[in-house]
Amino acid sequence: MAGIGASAGGLEALQGVFSNMPVDTGVSFLVAQHLSPSYKSRMVSLLEKDSAIPVYTAENGVKLKANSVYICPPNCDMEIDINDCIQLITYEDERQRPRPSADLLLESIAKVKGENAIGIILSGTGNDGSRGV
Repeated sequence: MAGIGASAGGLEALQGVFSNMPVDTGVSFLVAQHLSPSYKSRMVSLLEKDSAIPVYTAENGVKLKANSVYICPPNCDMEIDINDCIQLITYEDERQRPRPSADLLLESIAKVKGENAIGIILSGTGNDGSRGV
């Protein structure tokens, strides 16, 4: 399982990763890209054009599938549980802090997967992701 952190300008880097990703890695990829809380993301449609593996918007409670990409929706944080299911944390307010948090995502993957966790920071806002990696 791999967690990937990217800033709002990380589209090109993410496209580079997934356009070159083999279809049979056996890895679930979870992406936390910083977005404005009210932004309507087109990340899934933009990434799936160049990716040989399926790209989904993360949904609460969904069990992760290998060889798939899950994009965290705006104004949420994303974690995984011990059953390899997505847990979305939603917020009522729109506090100005990086969301989704790469740190929270990467820490939850490390907690569940231990040595089998992969953490990747493509770009970020401030230091988000450095603690999680």
